[in-house]
Amino acid sequence: MPITTIHDHERAAHGAADACRHSLSLGLDVAGLDQTTDRYQLLLLVKRVGKQAGFTPRMIQLLDYYLAYTTAVDWEEGSRPIVFQSLGRTALDLGVGERQIQKLEKQLFDLGAITWNDSGNHKRFGRRDPKSGRLAYAFGVDLTPLAYLREQLEAKLQEKQLYAEAWQSAKRTISTCRRQLRELLTQSREQGVNRTQLDEWEQKYEAIAFQLRTHIPLGELRALLVRHRDLCQEITGVIGAG
Repeated sequence: MPITTIHDHERAAHGAADACRHSLSLGLDVAGLDQTTDRYQLLLLVKRVGKQAGFTPRMIQLLDYYLAYTTAVDWEEGSRPIVFQSLGRTALDLGVGERQIQKLEKQLFDLGAITWNDSGNHKRFGRRDPKSGRLAYAFGVDLTPLAYLREQLEAKLQEKQLYAEAWQSAKRTISTCRRQLRELLTQSREQGVNRTQLDEWEQKYEAIAFQLRTHIPLGELRALLVRHRDLCQEITGVIGAG
């Protein structure tokens, strides 16, 4: 594809977002970061939160790629971590098309993780001071907003951890109930409970004794726990707690 055509695609994709970029830029400190930030701690936080905060594996991959093009000095207070790697080179390195990179950037922008520091024609270029290593100038993807997401990401991570703990707790309780139910069914057979009644209990148990997978929402898991407890109470009500 001719270079001019790629630039046409870039202008078309980015032009519609100019107003959004401008409004987001106004909300950031023009001096850059308000404090020095560890970029890899940020990336780890994004990876741990993941889908909970709206980040897909592809979006995280692109963030990881861009972060590798920044240096520690870019994340110092007052600096702006801007990646001026060309769109075409980014697409080649990640093995996807330019449009896919544009789509992923738009998704990251919508989450508030990036913005753009654009040149007039949306080309990406820049230069570092050879002595200090700081950016003398740069036009490209600005990762500054990612640093301002830290508190929000930490809150999302806490929510995710609390959810996981509650899910595991419900699963453990169900496992305990299942052991009790198996013991109760054994006792029922030994006590000579009516075969029709015993078959009914066993069918109810089989209906709820399926493998517990992590895709099951916590609400459904808790509802399943109630069904286990109800069956325990039903059986003990007939054969006795002993």
